[in-house]
Amino acid sequence: MLKRNMISTAGCLLLFAASLFTGCSGGGGGGSTPAPSQPVVDAATMSNETLSAVSLRATDIKVTINSPPVVTFKLLTAAGNPIKGLGIASTSTPTSLNYMRFTIAKLVPGTNNAPDQWVNYLVTATSRPTTENVAAGLVDNGDGSYTYTFAKNITDPTQTNGVTYQPTLTHRLAIQISGTIPGTAITLANPANIIYDFIPATGKAVSATDTQREITLIAKCNECHEKLAFHGGGRVETRYCVVCHTDQRKIGRTNSASTGGVFTGTTYIADGEVQGDFAIMVHKIHMGNRLTKTGYDYAGVKYNDIGYSMIDGQINCLKCHVKSDAAPQGDNWKAKPSRAACGSCHDNINFATGANSKAGGAVHIIQTSDANCSTCHTTANITEMHASENNTPNKTMLKAGLVNFTYEIKNVSVSTDNQPVVTFRILKDGAAISLPLTGFTGGPSFLISYALPQDGITPVDYNNLGKSAAQPASVSLANLISGAQGTLTGPDASGYYTATINGASNAARFPVGATLRAVALQGYFTQAAGTNGIASATARHTISVVKAVTGDTVRRTVVDSAKCAKCHEWFEGHGGNRVYEMQVCVMCHNPNLSSSGRGANVANLSATEAAKLAAAGYSTTDPSGWPEASNNFKDLIHGIHAGSKRAADGAPYRFVRDRGTSGVYYYDWSKVTFPGILKNCESCHVAGTYSGTPANTLRSTQNTKDAGGLFTKTVPNTTDVMLPGFTSACITCHASANAGAHSVSMGGTTLTGQLRSATNAETCAACHSAGKTVDAATVHRR
Repeated sequence: MLKRNMISTAGCLLLFAASLFTGCSGGGGGGSTPAPSQPVVDAATMSNETLSAVSLRATDIKVTINSPPVVTFKLLTAAGNPIKGLGIASTSTPTSLNYMRFTIAKLVPGTNNAPDQWVNYLVTATSRPTTENVAAGLVDNGDGSYTYTFAKNITDPTQTNGVTYQPTLTHRLAIQISGTIPGTAITLANPANIIYDFIPATGKAVSATDTQREITLIAKCNECHEKLAFHGGGRVETRYCVVCHTDQRKIGRTNSASTGGVFTGTTYIADGEVQGDFAIMVHKIHMGNRLTKTGYDYAGVKYNDIGYSMIDGQINCLKCHVKSDAAPQGDNWKAKPSRAACGSCHDNINFATGANSKAGGAVHIIQTSDANCSTCHTTANITEMHASENNTPNKTMLKAGLVNFTYEIKNVSVSTDNQPVVTFRILKDGAAISLPLTGFTGGPSFLISYALPQDGITPVDYNNLGKSAAQPASVSLANLISGAQGTLTGPDASGYYTATINGASNAARFPVGATLRAVALQGYFTQAAGTNGIASATARHTISVVKAVTGDTVRRTVVDSAKCAKCHEWFEGHGGNRVYEMQVCVMCHNPNLSSSGRGANVANLSATEAAKLAAAGYSTTDPSGWPEASNNFKDLIHGIHAGSKRAADGAPYRFVRDRGTSGVYYYDWSKVTFPGILKNCESCHVAGTYSGTPANTLRSTQNTKDAGGLFTKTVPNTTDVMLPGFTSACITCHASANAGAHSVSMGGTTLTGQLRSATNAETCAACHSAGKTVDAATVHRR
C-alpha cells in the first residue's frame, strides 16, 4: 500500500495513427459528444503497444440511483475517437473486470465548523471504502459507450454499514481505467481516473454554486512527484483518493495509544486519529521526521523516517493549497481550521485534554469540536503563523519587517594584470543600495572560478587548479569596501558599483591561460534586530548569481535551477550562502573535489557524529578509514537522489565532511527516496544534456591521496583515485555489482575507481551517447 510508482513512466510514445492518438491528457468527467465522423476504434484489435499508449477521457456520463446505481458513459481517445472493447473480464479472475473499477461517495456537510467529509457507500462492518469491478455488471454497447450497474444497493443502509443515501447531497462517481493487457506484462501507460460530481435529486452535474470539496489538485502534487500513482499505478488523481481515504479507514481497526509520545506496532488509528484519512495521511507524510510523536507505522509507511525537501519545511502551504476555479476550497488551510487538519501536523496537541507533548510547549485550550477553532485561529493569524523568512514563490507571506535583496552582475572583465573587474549592484526591496549598508551585518562574497589545462586536456568544467581542495577564491564585499582585498568605485546613476578584486596576497587573480573564467556573488546580509522593527537578527538569504568574463566560453548549463525549485522551493546549500542557482554550485563542486573527512581533526568530532560513525562500523579515532567520495556536482546529486537505490544495490552513498572547528559530519544518504520518477533525467536536466559527457570532461576525484597514501587538499596528485567522466555519471546512480562489471568490461571502473596515473579507457560513448544503439536519453525514457 502507498507504494509510489517510481519506475514506470510513459507518454504517448507509440501511436495507432497520427490522426487517432494525439496527446497524453488524463481522464475527466463531462465533455462534448464527438463529431459523427470520428470512427469507433476497438481495443481488441489494437497492438499491445498501441493499446498501452492510449489516453482516455469520458463524456456523456449519467448516473441513475433507484436501487443499485446505474452508470452510463462514453470513452474517447485523446483524438476524440470512441473506443470499445475495454469492458473485458479478467482472465485471472473472470468475475472481475480487467480494466475498470468503480466507486461512489457522498459529501456530508460538516457541523460545528467541521470540514465537509466524503463518505463512501462501498463499506461493510469489517471492510473499509473500496471499489467494484463486477464483470457481470458491465455492458459494452459497442459504440464506445458503456453501462455499469453496481452490485450494491446504496439506498439500502443494511448494505452500506449504515451509510444512508441522501440524494440532495453532492455525490462523486469515480471510474478507474488501468491494468495489464491480458496475456502480457504490458500495462496501460496512461491510467484514467474519471471523476463525475453530481446531485442525484436533480440528476445534474455539480455547478460552482453547489457544495464542493476541492482542496488541492493532482497537478500541484506532480510538480514534485511528476506522476503520482498508487495501488499498482492505477490511481493517479487526488479527487479519486479522497473518496476511499476517508474517516471510514477506521472500520475494523483498533486504536494505538502512545506512551510518552511513542507508538508501537501498527498505527491505523493513532491516539484516536484515523491515519488513512486523506488530509491526515498526506499531512503526516509531508511532516515526516518533524512530527513530535514517534513510532508511526501506517500500513508499513513509517512517517517519522520521511524527510521533506522544501526550504521552509512544511509552512509553505501554498505548495499544495491554492484557491482557484478548479480548487475553490483551496484556501481551507487558513479559512477553515480543524482539529484533524491542523493536528495532523501539530501532533503534539491533545485536543481532548489540552496537553502539549512538545518540550516547553504551551497548554492548549480543550477542544471537543471544531466550533471554536477559527475564533483564535483566524485567516490572518494562520497565514502569519506560517509566514516565511525567505521570499520564495510558495510562501504564505513574508514575516513582517523583513527586507529582500537581489544580486545582479552586469559585467565581468579582466584587468591587464588578471584582476577580475566586476560591475554589480544590490537591490533592497527593488531599490539599489548604497554601500556600506546600515542596519545589517555580514554580507555577500565574490567567488572567482576558472579552468586550467589538466590531465592533458583543456577541461569543460571549472577545476580551480592550484587552489586548496580545488575551491574558488572568495573575497567578501566587506573587504572590498575596506580596500583590504581590492577596490570599489561607484555607484553610478543606476546603482552599479565596480569592484576590482585582488584577494589576500593576490589570490583572487585569474591565472595566466585560464579559461571558463567567471565570478559569482553569493552569501547574505543579516538584518540586525530593530532594523525595520524586527525583534531579532535574521539572515536574509538571497539568490546567488554568476557571470562569465566577457568573451570567455560560458560553462555549459546541465541542470535547470527552476526544476530543482519544484521540489526544493529554493535549493540552499552551506547555511544559505549558496541559494537556488546551480551554476554557482558547480564552481566549488567540480571534478577535483572529493569529500574532506579523511583529513579531519577528530577533536572536532561531536559525540552525536561519533555515534553515527560507530553505528556504521567506522572508527571514531582514525579518519583515514572514513568514507570518502566524489563531490563533483553530477556525482554528488546522482548519489543523493539515488540514495535508497544505491543502498539497495549494496553501495550506499556515504562520506564525511570536515568543517574544521565548526564540526565533522557523517552523511549517509541511504534513506533518501526520490519523490518523482528517478529515471526521468529531465526532472533535473536541461533537455539534450544527458546522453553523455562532452569531450574534455575531467575524471571525478573519488579519493585524494598524497604520495604516502594520506588525504591531502592539494590536488591533483598522481595517486588520487579517479572515476572516469562518463562512467561516473552512470555508476553514481547505477551502483550494483552487475552495473560495475559492465562498466569495467567497457573500459570504465566500479566505484573503487582507478589511479589518476592510469589511462582513461572508457568506451561508454560508443553505445550510450546521443543517437547510438542504447542512447542514455532513450533508455531512460523506456
